[in-house]
Amino acid sequence: MHDAVWGLATSDPLSNLKTPVRLQFTARTFHLEHLGGPHGVTSIGEFDGTALTISFRDDDDHHTIGSAVMVGPGIAVSAKHVVEGWLEAITSGGASAVCQAATKATLLLWDVERVTLLDDADIAILSIRLRTALPKGNEIFIAHLTTRMPRSGDPVLLCGFTAGEPSIPIGPRMHLEGLMRISQGKVLDVWPSGRDRVMLPSASFAVDCPAFGGMSGGPVFDQNGHLVGIVSSSSEGEEISYVTHILPAINASFESVWPLPTAPTTLLRLGQKSCIFIHRPDAFSLAVNNGEMEIRYTPWS
Repeated sequence: MHDAVWGLATSDPLSNLKTPVRLQFTARTFHLEHLGGPHGVTSIGEFDGTALTISFRDDDDHHTIGSAVMVGPGIAVSAKHVVEGWLEAITSGGASAVCQAATKATLLLWDVERVTLLDDADIAILSIRLRTALPKGNEIFIAHLTTRMPRSGDPVLLCGFTAGEPSIPIGPRMHLEGLMRISQGKVLDVWPSGRDRVMLPSASFAVDCPAFGGMSGGPVFDQNGHLVGIVSSSSEGEEISYVTHILPAINASFESVWPLPTAPTTLLRLGQKSCIFIHRPDAFSLAVNNGEMEIRYTPWS
């Protein structure tokens, strides 16, 4: 695919408004048959801005090494291992993180202002602020999440961006090339409580298809087009990929920064009234454990 879009980095488009605007956040589902392009590659614009690339900027270069997905207003999710290696440099001021997304008409640039790393999952929640003009109709698309635990044999779709040049010089005009990869496979194994203590310590599953460099952190959609997980890793030389289920992100505490800042909250708590779309949020319920209240997940398929 040789589509090209461009965008001009500015300040937050909401910061200098003279009159209020109405933002619309619309949940999308994604199926292989609806994505254009040859098998294995599609246009990033087919995702209407929900599929993101993650780049880290130091004094000299713009490094694009992973993927992410929009899950709410100013909220994205990626793989923890994509982000954590840069956190020290970001905290010390030696680097910054940005996300890029494309609609069919324009490029959207997002500054990463907060990063929440989950202790017990290969998941990072990114609180991001728009740095380009609002898209047409002030409509921003996000993924529709699900609490469903997949079964062995279920078809799933892995997506992510592979940069042609992982590092490019920083300048007033930059040209980022790459491929938006899609890989379809069937679930091989499911580990509702995690496979190991290091890479997949939370609910996760294996898929019989490859994930290529740069796809880590990218979205994984189930047969209903719902976001079911995040690409974590792939076995080198084997067509097997490992996916972290989206469940830990749904109930993890974080703070949002855009379009309005929030106190610590969760995607589950924000819910549809705050434009967070979750299929079967009732799979989470309050329970008492040793006299204390906790949120408990009940698997369903």
